[in-house]
Amino acid sequence: MITLDANVMIARFDHHDASHERAVDVLDHHEWEEYLTSAVTLAEALVHPARISAVTKALRDLESLNILVVPVEDDDPVGIAALCARHQLQTPDAVVLHTAITTSDALVTFDTRLARAARAAGFPVIERAPGEPDWGPLIAA
Repeated sequence: MITLDANVMIARFDHHDASHERAVDVLDHHEWEEYLTSAVTLAEALVHPARISAVTKALRDLESLNILVVPVEDDDPVGIAALCARHQLQTPDAVVLHTAITTSDALVTFDTRLARAARAAGFPVIERAPGEPDWGPLIAA
């Protein structure tokens, strides 16, 4: 199982998003994997569609990926808070990382800060499909 961050779900269906092709490539490469995300992360991905009255379409698009949506359970807040404190993460990022650590084998994210925190926690991160160039240093320059 692979946990999807909101930015990946957003980019996958927004053809104008700078990471759209990257999201398509990553998800196509891992199409045989099962995807999951937290209910909080799904809500984050639905903010823009809610602003433009397009939630129904967004949910239909996301349903095509067969994403398992997992709730935040009663015993999750302590782990989420610990990730916030240890890695200086905002709560939504700590939620998706905690979800990944407790329920899956890897996290797909294009958020460099979240990816760095996941790696620091010893958790595998997928940021691009194999063979895709790493544009990070060129963009940062």
